[in-house]
Amino acid sequence: GCGKSMTARALATELGLPVFVVRLDAIVGAYLGQTASRVREFFRFVETVNCVLLLDEIDALGGSRGTARDIGELDRVAISLMQELEHAEPKGILVATSNLVAALDRALLRRFDIVQELRQPSPDELLRFAREEAARRKLTVTAAIARQARSSRSYANALRVVTDHQRETLLRKLGQ
Repeated sequence: GCGKSMTARALATELGLPVFVVRLDAIVGAYLGQTASRVREFFRFVETVNCVLLLDEIDALGGSRGTARDIGELDRVAISLMQELEHAEPKGILVATSNLVAALDRALLRRFDIVQELRQPSPDELLRFAREEAARRKLTVTAAIARQARSSRSYANALRVVTDHQRETLLRKLGQ
């Protein structure tokens, strides 16, 4: 919604590197130690492949340790993740995203060279984005489209407004 994953993809494009997305919630295993083993696997991968590795929604594994709800396994996973971040020697770049930064373990954040907040866009920023995207697609932005773009909650929603407008424009042309 605010461009976290898109930023990682843009970084990869600028560097001429492939981007691989690790959906961290999908690597959580049912058995003790399985998740930590999977964490080690993707770090070994990034040590052999020059790429941008996007750790999408890192809070799935890197939440604050010591919560009352945890039986200890998630703490061990967070520790494993931090150890890998500390000792891995990636060929490319690791990018992690989260909408729940306050829930992340502070020690995890210290292991990243750069921590960048991407705030929610303002209505004016959403409109500017929609106009630029519409211009790229050779579309005219009507007052109604501008209103919809300004009231969008995210860049993704503003993009959807432009895409829907493009679809409707094409269908009208085909129907003539």
